Amino acid sequence: MELLEKANYIISQWASVRDAGSAGSLEYVFEKAYAYRMAKRTADNHREAGRLTAEDVAEEERSAQDFKQAWNKLDGEISQAG
Repeated sequence: MELLEKANYIISQWASVRDAGSAGSLEYVFEKAYAYRMAKRTADNHREAGRLTAEDVAEEERSAQDFKQAWNKLDGEISQAG
């Protein structure tokens, strides 16, 4: 699963997990997934319009790295629990 797919998966599952009262560490992962998706969307839109800035690229890369780390931590927690 590619990074954007992972982010979309976390975001799509967030409401049901939150409503069930079992968000736990998933809230942190959700926040990072949402930040990455928004930064990627902004960068992609600016690329298409020919207005991409170094700041857009840096934010996209930083948020991608933050989300990867959050995802890997959650994946490790799930593996240890299983």
